[in-house]
Amino acid sequence: MRLLVTGAAGFIGSNFVHYWLGRRPGDHVVALDLLTYAGDRRNLTGLGERLVFVEGDIGDLELGQRVLAAEQIARIRRRSTLGTTPFSERKMGEPWSLLAIVPISLFVRHELPSLSGLEATGNLYKCGDHLTVPHYVTWNRIESPAPDYHRPEQFGRLSFD
Repeated sequence: MRLLVTGAAGFIGSNFVHYWLGRRPGDHVVALDLLTYAGDRRNLTGLGERLVFVEGDIGDLELGQRVLAAEQIARIRRRSTLGTTPFSERKMGEPWSLLAIVPISLFVRHELPSLSGLEATGNLYKCGDHLTVPHYVTWNRIESPAPDYHRPEQFGRLSFD
């Protein structure tokens, strides 16, 4: 299968690409990313000849048409970051949500037929330690002078549909 993944150099996109190619050795992935504040080409290293990287904007219709035709794409999966506004420019308290697709196969220590209806506690976070403006953002507020993402008292409720 030939697959196009947009937003492929960000956290979610790059993990999806590694996951996909790790489980489908005969597949080919075209990774499309604009490489804004969240995308980093290094997230896609080590994938060899089965990966083609295209730097560009998914909103560029001509680029999209050229890539789809040249690469003979069979399926498109989109995994975006949390919008296009850098976190340093967002207003405090601005609401946001995250949809994360968690393959059941990641739960290798449990025999779960489905996550539907289950709940858990945890925290999702993004670290930007090595950026021009180092920062971090969490889904659930961290109330400590030094961020510690593993403190249960700072976890929130996760619900699975």
